[in-house]
Amino acid sequence: MSQLSQGDDRDRSREELFAENLERFIADMDRRLSGMELGRDVVDASYRLEVSRDRMSARLDLFPPLNGGSPLDWLVLVDRLSSEGLRGLLTEEIASAVDRCNSGQVVKDVVVARGTPPVPSEEGRVEILFPLSMEESLDEDQDLPLHLRKVVKVRAVRPGDRLAIFHPPKPGRNGVDVYGEEIPVEDPKDVSLFPGPGVSILEDGRTYVASREGQPVLDGRTLRVDPVFEVRGDVGVSTGNVRFDGSIVVRGNVSEGFSVVAGVDLEVFGGVFNASIQCGRDCVVHGGVVGERASVEAMGSVLLHHLEHGRVISDGPVTVERYSLNGKISSGDRVTVKGNRGVMGGGVIALSTVDVTSAGSPAEVKTLLAVGTSFRVQAQLERLKGELRDVVASIMRAENLVRAVSDRVKDLSSLREDVRERIGKVMALYDGLKRQEGEIKSRIAVLEEMLRSSAQNGLVKVRGEVHPGVVVEVSGVKRYVMEPMRYVSFYLGEDGEVTFGPYR
Repeated sequence: MSQLSQGDDRDRSREELFAENLERFIADMDRRLSGMELGRDVVDASYRLEVSRDRMSARLDLFPPLNGGSPLDWLVLVDRLSSEGLRGLLTEEIASAVDRCNSGQVVKDVVVARGTPPVPSEEGRVEILFPLSMEESLDEDQDLPLHLRKVVKVRAVRPGDRLAIFHPPKPGRNGVDVYGEEIPVEDPKDVSLFPGPGVSILEDGRTYVASREGQPVLDGRTLRVDPVFEVRGDVGVSTGNVRFDGSIVVRGNVSEGFSVVAGVDLEVFGGVFNASIQCGRDCVVHGGVVGERASVEAMGSVLLHHLEHGRVISDGPVTVERYSLNGKISSGDRVTVKGNRGVMGGGVIALSTVDVTSAGSPAEVKTLLAVGTSFRVQAQLERLKGELRDVVASIMRAENLVRAVSDRVKDLSSLREDVRERIGKVMALYDGLKRQEGEIKSRIAVLEEMLRSSAQNGLVKVRGEVHPGVVVEVSGVKRYVMEPMRYVSFYLGEDGEVTFGPYR
């Protein structure tokens, strides 16, 4: 047989096999379709229930009957929903939706039950009717010297002045969800305000008024009126050291060797000369702070004319109107030195910003401008590290003593009783020192973590010239200024090094 005839036979075999498969497929489909009436299935009406996540509403989707299927009965539907636990059903909405569904409509998103939302409680509060910060302003007459232009208003009230109003708490109302379960609300938190010295409460039980003239102070949950203590001249030999829980006004100077401590605000119209002043809030010194033993410490803000060789420590902002010469300033906020002479020698440390007119001097006097670190945490950390060094030294001495005794005496019972007692005391002291070492190390670790968490990418700004000899420190990273610079800002760059750009 030729190759051509063999190819024709294979083609016919494939065609016959395809035809047989096609006939079997058609026959199979005929069997499947025989007796079926397409499109004639009977479908009863149905519904789908959805309850919101907060269980404050329930909704239905309704689907009509097909091909003579059974319609919905709204009474039966209400009974079914009730059996599923729903309460407060909206029967009229359900009946209307069922009617539309039975007429052939697909009805969706029908609200069939609603809960009652809770009404939250209103917490009690105290409305304070006086400003809580010190008011400062400057006289508009530019020809006056600064100490005459500065106006600091010490807050004062008179008997009968209203200080605060207490607004009592209002209880809320529980809610109910679609299943009838109660949604409780928390009881309102009450607040309390206690009348301290110089404060009384009116008959309404809500209004706090001053009962004497003085300065209103909100100290935690206590409201009091502190009279302002005024020194009409200098603090010196005639007055002695001054201590007062309220605010103090000194009309003259604070003389060398004396001190003034105010519980609230402190204002000195003269200067502070090798003396110390301290206050619990804001401090204003219209003159200078002069002398290596001169110091100012405040929990709030500090404003002074100039600083020479003294130190200023403040948890709030510090403003120096003229200059700082070999002074030391530490602020838990920011430091601003406005005068053209700026900062010459010494150091300025602030948490967020140091803003000065100029820094250093042509003589390249060493000057530090540092930001980004909490000086109080740093000081406490250094103190603890010093204590740790002392404790470790004592531990080493105790260890050396015990080791020396152990090397010479194998049996301690052979020693005299008084010697054994002394060795026992040394061992007890050693155990106590080891515990103390562990405690100090734990506190150091906490403070170091606080120092890291409180570190900020602070900013050092100099409006005028930065001279060589100035050291700029940002979050512990230092940069030494080697050549004069002007109108510049220093900050941490992306590489973790102190970089600079235009003043901003």
